[in-house]
Amino acid sequence: MASFAGAKALVIVFWCNHCPYVRAYEKRFVEWADGARKRGVGVAAINSELVKHRYLPDAVDALLVGKAPPVAQSWAIGCSIKWG
Repeated sequence: MASFAGAKALVIVFWCNHCPYVRAYEKRFVEWADGARKRGVGVAAINSELVKHRYLPDAVDALLVGKAPPVAQSWAIGCSIKWG
């Protein structure tokens, strides 16, 4: 995050390499991000396939031993595209 300290704004995008919409939009996003960076906007793309935290299993494990979940609430964000 230190590399974005001087940015006027920071845009964080969660990306998924196998999503057909992401793949179709990638070139346009890179062009937009290049322009945004030239105007002082920080842009970070996070590959959502690499996110390792497992909120649900951690919560269930805690509850099964009578403890509070380490993270009591998280937001479900996901892709609405279903593929075979």
